[in-house]
Amino acid sequence: MRKLTKSVFDAWHAQAERACQRDPEWVAIEERGAGGVKSFDDLMTQNAIFHRLNPQPVWLKMLLFLDEEPGKVADTAKWSLQRGQRGWSDNDLVRFDHYLASVISSGVRELCERTKGGPEELTVDQWRAVLTTIAEGFEAREELSSNPDLDEETTAALARSASRGWSLLRTHFDSLWG
Repeated sequence: MRKLTKSVFDAWHAQAERACQRDPEWVAIEERGAGGVKSFDDLMTQNAIFHRLNPQPVWLKMLLFLDEEPGKVADTAKWSLQRGQRGWSDNDLVRFDHYLASVISSGVRELCERTKGGPEELTVDQWRAVLTTIAEGFEAREELSSNPDLDEETTAALARSASRGWSLLRTHFDSLWG
């Protein structure tokens, strides 16, 4: 922890401890543990009292995060800008199949919620069912590629769902509008 962050955190923590020392339950636990030994339950109770009386302010959480993870913050900001500019980031290319499956499933689910109509040959309810099947298929695709320890039956069911979703996406690609 950098010096400035540490001094800010220490000042906040000292104030937080002073607030706890005014709590009767905290004081009773301190008196019981005056010999230096506290029960696990007493420690957990004091922890709960501390956090109830002293919720960590957002500015302090941000300061601690920025202090601990400066590179991560810069990368996250860069990737967010790249997604805004071109629809994908350098980081998304690492597992581009996952990224696309996630975008398709979440986008199609949102389209399903907002849709007022679809292809002429389908009712709104039928169209929503198609959209749901597409979304479920791409979610199944994500599950298959991120969980190699699935049993044979689950793997087969997810593979069928992924195949069905992909087939429906190809069939109805030109109808994906809101």
